[in-house]
Amino acid sequence: MPRSSNALLIAFACLAGLAPGASARGLETGFAANDAFRLHDEPDRLAAFANARAAGASVIRLNLVWRGIAPPGRRRPAGFDPMNPASAGYNWREFDRSVAETVAGGLSPIVTVTYAPDWAEGRGRPRRNRFTRPGSWKPDPRQLAQFMHAAATRYSGAFPDPARPGQVLPRVPSWQVWNEPNLWPFLQPQYTGSGKRLRPFAPRHYARMLSAATAAVHAVDPSMTVVMGGLAPFGDPKPQARGARMAPVAFARDLFCVEGRRLRKVRCGAPVQLDAYAHHPYSVGGPTRHALNRDDATVPDLRRLARVFRAAERAGTSLPRRRKPIWATELGWDTNPPTRTGVSPATQARWLQEAFYLLWKGGASLVLNLQIRDDPRRGLPGQAVIRFTGLFYRSAHPATDRAKPSLETFRFPFVVDRASGARGGAWGLAPCAGACDVVIERRAGSGWRTVATVRAGADRVFRARIRLSGNAAFRARTAELASRPYTPRPL
Repeated sequence: MPRSSNALLIAFACLAGLAPGASARGLETGFAANDAFRLHDEPDRLAAFANARAAGASVIRLNLVWRGIAPPGRRRPAGFDPMNPASAGYNWREFDRSVAETVAGGLSPIVTVTYAPDWAEGRGRPRRNRFTRPGSWKPDPRQLAQFMHAAATRYSGAFPDPARPGQVLPRVPSWQVWNEPNLWPFLQPQYTGSGKRLRPFAPRHYARMLSAATAAVHAVDPSMTVVMGGLAPFGDPKPQARGARMAPVAFARDLFCVEGRRLRKVRCGAPVQLDAYAHHPYSVGGPTRHALNRDDATVPDLRRLARVFRAAERAGTSLPRRRKPIWATELGWDTNPPTRTGVSPATQARWLQEAFYLLWKGGASLVLNLQIRDDPRRGLPGQAVIRFTGLFYRSAHPATDRAKPSLETFRFPFVVDRASGARGGAWGLAPCAGACDVVIERRAGSGWRTVATVRAGADRVFRARIRLSGNAAFRARTAELASRPYTPRPL
């Protein structure tokens, strides 16, 4: 297409509601697994933060294990004040360092609180076996609130830093209450009763945990964001007494007390207090593959959960009664190499940028890839099964890690959704610190021809309608960087 058509394409984009910089919602990106930023010596940690910044990330999720900070034992120690972050018995030293290094590294921390100390678990905890996890049994909402108050106070931006006299610890703006509360390893029991009389327990218990934690954090700083624990994407077809997984959409309905085809309010408990929703939309296959069970939710199924969330807002069972953001706080695909069960590095790169687009289209405003670098081949103690979703192959040190193709698509995601035979919707996230111009180009022989120029706003999102030409690839380009070429396909 000749260059003189650029103005027409920009005009068409504006008429179609796709004006550059006009998106109502941007998309922040970052990483969910924090081992690379916490478990190594200082030079390696600093190199990992540098790699994250180079990837264009703005957020790192830090896991705060409650039982690892609080004093141990079946009974809370006498004289211990759980609401006072300076109380003897708390051990914050390593986490202080992690928060300080994350903020100094130019990244915003989301702190995910999990696993209660023994003295804060509920009654009836079964004996330890392969279906139990310490800290997951009926965590006490009241004692969780006390811990959240202490944590929010310590990381309010005003608390003295013990390691740096005369200075204060950084502020944590976002707090996530638990991880995958619809899975038994994190919250138990999922169901109560026996046989055919099993009834959901976890959703409403978690509702009390979430509301109590939100109130405690907001009592310290009302501007802090409290997000629900990211839901795992798959559940069991039928309830199970042990090793249970509850489907995320069913869990959300019970959590927010909305049921039926029209998701109408039912009596099941007090409204839930929170500021943002979260999900972990892992997929079996690529990002366009829907879950088979209608109550499960992979990348293209985020709308199933969004429908429940919006119904809860209308019903007043999700408070405050306003439209809240949706975050995808874990995502990723293993690559081959290093594991035979992974997909090719090129496939991972393409799927990652397609997932960004589909999740944004489905309502997400934040997406976290699981890892920045692959884990050791043999794994780490307590390691999750998914270990090789990184943007870098692991070497002896992060500074010498070799990038995968997915580093390019994480930093500058760009797709063209083939809406019809001759039309496509271009979408991307510009790798700019602020608003910038983006040139969209079509492959022409051995070179590239400009087909549109659009402007990405401060939220980085840019969109345009473009004419397609057979199976020709497209790319997006700023003054400093070009995206990987992308061949249009229906998304």
